[in-house]
This record gives sequence, structure tokens and C-alpha cells, in this order.
Amino acid sequence: MSQAVPGAEEVRNAVELFQQGLDAQVVPAARELTLRYPQHGLGWMLLGASLKRQQKFEEALHPMQRAADLMPGRAELHSNLGTTYYQLGLYGEAERCYRSALMLQYGHADALFNLGRLQTKQDRFVEAAATFGLLVQAHPNDAEAHAELGIALAGLEQWIAAERCYRRSIELGHRDAVLFDHLSRALLEQGRPEEALAVMREALALKPESASLLGNFLFAWNHVPGPVQPGLPAEAVRLDQLMTAAASAAHTSWSCEAEPEVLRIGFVSGDFRRHPVGSFLASFIGEADKGALALYGYSTKQGEDTVTARLKTNLAAWRSLVGLTAAEAAARIAADGIHILIDLSGHTSHNRLDVFALSPAPVQVTWLGIPATTALRRIGFMLTDRYNSLAGDEASFSERLWTLPESWFCYVPLDPAPEVSSLPALANGQVTFGSFNSMTKINDAVVRTWAGILQAVPDARLVLRNWQLNDAAMVQLMLRRFAAHGIAADRLQLEGPIVSLADHLAQYGKIDIALDPFPFVGGTTSTEALFMGVPVLSMRGTGRMLRLGESLLQHVGLPEWIAPDEKTYVAKAVAFSSELAHLGALRAELRGRMQATSLLDGARFGRQFGDTLWALWREAGAPRM
Repeated sequence: MSQAVPGAEEVRNAVELFQQGLDAQVVPAARELTLRYPQHGLGWMLLGASLKRQQKFEEALHPMQRAADLMPGRAELHSNLGTTYYQLGLYGEAERCYRSALMLQYGHADALFNLGRLQTKQDRFVEAAATFGLLVQAHPNDAEAHAELGIALAGLEQWIAAERCYRRSIELGHRDAVLFDHLSRALLEQGRPEEALAVMREALALKPESASLLGNFLFAWNHVPGPVQPGLPAEAVRLDQLMTAAASAAHTSWSCEAEPEVLRIGFVSGDFRRHPVGSFLASFIGEADKGALALYGYSTKQGEDTVTARLKTNLAAWRSLVGLTAAEAAARIAADGIHILIDLSGHTSHNRLDVFALSPAPVQVTWLGIPATTALRRIGFMLTDRYNSLAGDEASFSERLWTLPESWFCYVPLDPAPEVSSLPALANGQVTFGSFNSMTKINDAVVRTWAGILQAVPDARLVLRNWQLNDAAMVQLMLRRFAAHGIAADRLQLEGPIVSLADHLAQYGKIDIALDPFPFVGGTTSTEALFMGVPVLSMRGTGRMLRLGESLLQHVGLPEWIAPDEKTYVAKAVAFSSELAHLGALRAELRGRMQATSLLDGARFGRQFGDTLWALWREAGAPRM
């Protein structure tokens, strides 16, 4: 009769092999134990753990289940089984295992950590923050737990609290490039781009060969105020080198016709939804000449809404690139015979610049995502307009600037849209300035300039509205930043966003003059302000990015609302604030002025867009077969 449990020597040998990481020897030894002692958990535990360590999660699942069944009182076995389920994408089963572990051992560190990560993965940030909060309370020196708590808080857009967690994690010795990247984002969201850029340099020092970090560096760099040297920063050059080297198998010939009757256009974006990019695209895509253009959508993010549905009805084909490698995505695009492939992301989230590095189309363009260079030379063109870029600006772009005949984009107004209100200053006796731009754009130079306006117009108020101001800590930060320039809290109205677009637009009824931040100026926000009759005061660009604020104002006939420097910006704001009759008349005219341009005319913009792409193809197309 065979014994029911392994002998001490067998146990010692198997465990020593596992502890030494000799998985090639552990697996057969553990399998032998499971055969000889099938009702004893040791062999199943070692077999499952060794297979899991080798990332053979499907093979590991059964032995780990058996180990947990045979030793139900051991919390770590349930936690490890949960991690195996997690790696297989079986999140419900994983969560049940983690909770079983926590019932057996309250505060079990691994179970809490893994449960928190699962909750973060599922965007359950409130639960994740609570879970990691318990973990750091029980283990205050756990550096990774502080980092993960920061990520959960960032998901809740509590950027100041997230910053504290990231910094504490770094203090505890967790020096990881991704962690510095997260910290940089938290600083940028607070309107502290110089600090964000300094932290990004630390991230790149740890991981200099990371294209994603270099892209994030460039995104932060675009927000830093002040003069810039002509040309591209070294980080942009390095990004192009890395992405080009990684895409050594780039296409050099294509299956599309050199002289097509119908030009196939591909749009690549994660924002085919209720988002400025999706909305701008939807404003004209239905007006495109389907006899001359065939439009393809390549989505890089899951999730659809009514804007997605509208876009789909006007596309020749809809493809998902979610989960595809760069090579797989490029092959899918090339198989469609795309003539011109258009990036709509730049260095924003869910971009697929790695796909563009493989040149799946003979002509590649960037547009709409952000008005700044991608730095990727295999994207040959950036769309601009005659006001968006001036002579000499080309030095700040790796792409060739290609001019649209009128506006850079087209805006689709809400239907029915709120009526333009009368000038609020006439009713309340004081001028109200306002900006609904993201806090990322409200840097110290912007605060200083806007505070200067409030100092010069003592009875004026400033309304700021954005997502970040949902956080009470962010409101207090902004109050402190203005207080440093002598502006009392009662001069400011700081508010979070209004979800309803109609209600959001109606808030412009409280604003007499909109203030554009700099150097990263408003796009959608400025367009909405002008549509609601509110003139926008904007700073002249440096050429580092497209001059979007100037372009919008030129198109509606307001060149005098463009300031060349901070001093003039303040002076213009003060002067305009005293011209109530002029402001009232302008308020009544602005929507009509926009309607007379391609900014609000989808059919007109659609024709111009198609003509522009055909002209671009005739000059830059003719692929080698």
C-alpha cells in the first residue's frame, strides 16, 4: 500500500529545485509527485507555480485549482490562482479568488494588490483607490502599492493626490521609468508643464530607448511657454530614429493604383466618438464626394457611441486595429489599397504611430490630433491653412506643411443650438472673462497674465471651467496660484464641467470675453466660444505648433484680438473690456461671421478637403509597384 504523503526527502528536493528557479527540473518532479500523491497539495502547488512562473498560464490553471481545493485554508494559493485567471483574461474568476484569499487572511498583501490592479484594469477606480488605500495603510513602506494607488487616483482625476503617491513611491526606492511618466502626467494636468518636462527627462534617463516616453516628452514639451529655438528638439530626432529602426520592414511598394478614379483615404484614430476629433470629422464626412473619395476608418480604441454610428454610415469600410501588432495593422491597411493614410492622434492616447512607421500607404498625413509635429518622417505631410502656419514655421515640423484653402477644420454645431445671449456685462455691471480650457494649458505664465488683467480691471471676474476642477484639491491649488498674484478668491469662479453639451454652451451666456491660454491654445473651446458670440483673446504663436488661435480669429475677421506678447495681451483685454457697445454688437455678429466661412459649412469644407487630398496625391502619390 502506497503512502498518502510524500516523504521529507522528496519534499525537500522538489522545494529546493523550485527555490533555485530550476523550472525545467521542477515540472517533471512535481508531475511525479501529483501522480504518486494525487490527494496531497504539494505537487500540484509546485507544478502550478512553476508553470505560472514560465507564463504557461493555461497549463498552470488546473494544478493551481487542485492545490487550492486540496489546501483550501491557504490564502496565498487562492491569490495565485486568481493571478492565473487574470492572466487568462478571466477577470470574474480572478476576483472571486482574491476575495477568497482576503476572507481567509484579512489584509493579505498580494491579494489586495492584485485585486486593486484588476479593479484599475476595469476602470473601477473608486474601488481600486479603496483597495490600495487599505494596502498602503497596512504596508506603508510598500513602494509599488503607493504607485498603484496613484494610478487609481489619476483614474479619478485626483491629480494632486496622485502626485503625492507617486512621489512617496519614488522616495521608497521605486525608480521606474513608467512611474516617472505617471508623475509627469499628474504635473501636466495641474498646469505645471516645466516640472512635467523635467520629470520626463528622468524617465528617459532610465529608459532612453522608449518611443512611447519620447512621444509623451514631446506632448509635454508643447505645453511649455516661452521662446523656443528653431527646429526640432533632440528628443524628436531620437524618436524618429527609434521608430524607423523598429520598422525596418516598412512598405516600399503598394497595391493601390497610381492613377485612381476613386482616391481611397484611411483615417486612423481612437477618437471616432463624442470627442473633438470625432465631431470635427463627422461635420463634413457625409458631404465628401463618394464618387471621388472612398473613406476608411481604422479604430484604435474599443467603445462606440452616436458619433461613431454617424461616422460609420459615411465610410466605405470600418476596421478595428485594437489588439493588432503594428505589422498586422499595417498589413490590414495595405490590403485595402489605401492611397492616403491620415493620422488623427499625433502624440495623444491610442495613437498608432508605430503603424505609420511601417508606411502602409504611399502618402501619409497628420491632422486634427494636436497641432504639432509627430517627428516621424515617414509621415510626410501635416495639413494646415494659410493662417495656421507662416513662413519659417516649417523648421518646427518633420512633416511638409500642406495648406487647406480655408479653415483647418469644420465645426458641427449642436442642433438645436442655444441662442446667443445678450452681453452679460450690461445686466450685471461688470465684465466677466472666462476660459473653458483644460488645466494642462493653464501654466504659470498664463496665470500671471490673466491675473494681470484682473489687477487692471478691478471689478472684473474670471470664470474657469474644466474637468480637473471637479477635484476640490485642484480648486484650492488654482486659488493659491492666483492669490500669489494678489487675486482674491471672490474674483474667481472655478467649476467642473457640465456634461450636457447644450448646458455647456449655455454657460457662455455668463462670459463677455474668452481668454485663450498659451502656448497650447484652444481649439474646440475657442470655436464654441465664437459660435456662442464670445470673442476670444489669443496669443500669437511661436511656430512650434500650428497657430490655431490666430487662424480662428482671422477667419471670423478679428485680427485685432491677436496679441504678440503678454504685455499686449493684458492691454488688449483691458481695452476691450471697456468697449461694451462694441462687445454687444460683436456678440450678435459672430455666429453669422462663422456661418459665412467653411468653419460651419460641412459641404463647403468637404469639397475643399477632397480637392486638397487629390492635389496632394497628384504631387506626392504615384506609388512604386
